Amino acid sequence: MIRKILKGAVLVLALGFAVEKLNDLRPVKAQSGCSVSSMVGAYTYVLNGSYFDNQNNQYGYSSSGHLNADGNGHFSGTETTDDGATLYQNDTVTGTYTINSDCSGSALFNLALDDAVNVDLNLTNNGKIINIIETDDGSQVVGAAQQQFPAL
Repeated sequence: MIRKILKGAVLVLALGFAVEKLNDLRPVKAQSGCSVSSMVGAYTYVLNGSYFDNQNNQYGYSSSGHLNADGNGHFSGTETTDDGATLYQNDTVTGTYTINSDCSGSALFNLALDDAVNVDLNLTNNGKIINIIETDDGSQVVGAAQQQFPAL
């Protein structure tokens, strides 16, 4: 009999602790969507892959850089690119971007020393990470950007 009472008391105490912990839970708020202002601040990025020239020769492609996005559809920065034929160091990059409500988007990278690059984007983690794929014909280039510092 005492054993049943003790088991019941332990069960009541355990349930009390569980209910107390449930009261401490905070509701999770899902990201409601994105806009051009979701991409703002300083980012570093890397792109890797390959491309084909007009004679159907394949070359490797690598790029690493940083950019500052203004949250209004414009960015600027610098990058180093190795396109398999030429190394471009400290190349100035400017560009524009759009972001859709589903967090997809596109951007145009205008490079001072090399050809412009068109990409599609997918923002994740509230705009802190951007997955990137080049959309120019003959290119198989993918990469990612990560926010370093949010906009002030």
